[in-house]
Amino acid sequence: MLKGCYKCVVILGSINLIVATVLYVLSREWAHSINFEVAYFSTLLVILGSYYTLQKRMRQEIPQAPAQDIHHLESNKDSNMLDSGDKKPVPLSKFLLGIRISFGFYRLLSYIVLGIGVIVLMDYKIFNVVYYVVGVLICLLSVVLFRLKHPEFDSRSTTI
Repeated sequence: MLKGCYKCVVILGSINLIVATVLYVLSREWAHSINFEVAYFSTLLVILGSYYTLQKRMRQEIPQAPAQDIHHLESNKDSNMLDSGDKKPVPLSKFLLGIRISFGFYRLLSYIVLGIGVIVLMDYKIFNVVYYVVGVLICLLSVVLFRLKHPEFDSRSTTI
């Protein structure tokens, strides 16, 4: 039985190959499948880059708390804020955290890959918006469905 991220890669890769094959069979154009592949993988890289940047930042912000406690606090944050009487977080600190997450290395790298992919497709004059959007939507849908179907893959069980 596959463990951890390998199972995730196999499932998402299988979805990708099945949909790309169906698109090729329906349209008989390799260009459409290539648009789908570029969109799918670049969107997946953006999601993974954002996830790892956020996870790294959260571990830096709360280094002393175990991941299970962080998950427990996130699920019960409303009751904890009412019971503790602590001050609410300063909006400026939320803004700064958002900026730090936005400029994460993995996230920027994934957007560079996305941009290069679109530029290459346009340079070869095979860019098709419809199939590109289909790739983005299928990627988002497959990641959400995978997360709903396999809740064991969450921030508590993942280590960087």
